[in-house]
Order: sequence, then C-alpha cells, then structure tokens
Amino acid sequence: MTLLSHRRYDYQPITRRPDFTWPNGARLAVYVALGVEDYHFSEGLTENLLAGASKPDFVNTSWRDYGNRVGGFRLIDRLASFGITPAILLNTAV
Repeated sequence: MTLLSHRRYDYQPITRRPDFTWPNGARLAVYVALGVEDYHFSEGLTENLLAGASKPDFVNTSWRDYGNRVGGFRLIDRLASFGITPAILLNTAV
C-alpha cells in the first residue's frame, strides 16, 4: 500500500525514526492544559455525578461556577509557583 504524500515532510514510520532527545537531555515532555468552558446556570444538561441530586443541580453547578470564577485562577498561580505555564483550552463560547 502506498501512502499519499502531502509534501510537508517525508513519511517515516516510528520504528525507523532516529532517537530523539529533548533539550538538556530530557527524555520526557509533559503537556499541561487548563480547560475553560462557558456554562450557564440552569441551561442544558449536567453530568449526573451525584445520583438523586436536587434539580436544579446545585452540586455540579457550584463546581463549574467555582472553577471558572476562582479555581482556574488559583490553579494558574499554583502552576506558576512551579515554573509551569499551562496551555488554555477554551470552549468556543468563552
């Protein structure tokens, strides 16, 4: 079977690639991402994480509200204290 060429780079199966080393001899790269979503109270469905929770679902609503309003900023500050800059994954409505 012949693969189609896109002309951006030559095809090379992973079993034939040369050994790769990150800067400073590191052998592992870690990707840290923080998801930020648009969420409106009492609109749409939430996950049923707590069976029998009241409707509207204050448990899941409070988790989402805290995350966008407080938790995300605290997490960014904590990551910064370790010298980690996360990528931000934004919901399109944000």
